[in-house]
Amino acid sequence: MSTDVAVTNHFHKNRQLVRFEDCDPAGIIFFANYFRYAQAAIAEYFNATDEFQEFYNGAELVFPVISTGADFKKMVRLGDMLQIVLSVSQMKESSFEFLFEFFHEGNKTAELKIAHVCISKKTGAKQPLPEFIKKLGSGS
Repeated sequence: MSTDVAVTNHFHKNRQLVRFEDCDPAGIIFFANYFRYAQAAIAEYFNATDEFQEFYNGAELVFPVISTGADFKKMVRLGDMLQIVLSVSQMKESSFEFLFEFFHEGNKTAELKIAHVCISKKTGAKQPLPEFIKKLGSGS
């Protein structure tokens, strides 16, 4: 039986094994590790597309986090394999929001949203989103 989840309009999928060090003493994933998994998944995507440097350390533009949110729906335990599906849930002129949906055996376990704003590295002023970010909203 396949545990892959079909989510439309995503731009990347990732898998993450829940390890001992990711869990609390009860063997349940510690909530903050979902954010670590999300950051690893987005870094994996940008590494695969050669846009890692531009997103994480661009010469002109940077993309700091401006808000986060999470909903935890089902318990995840040590040894579970998570599928992480990345999409863009919101796109504005100078900001966007990543949506990270977490699944185990086809069931959604959590949903994280992480919003970023595009600013000039030099002045800190908001800037229009570059094309490589805009294309994520189309599920490319």
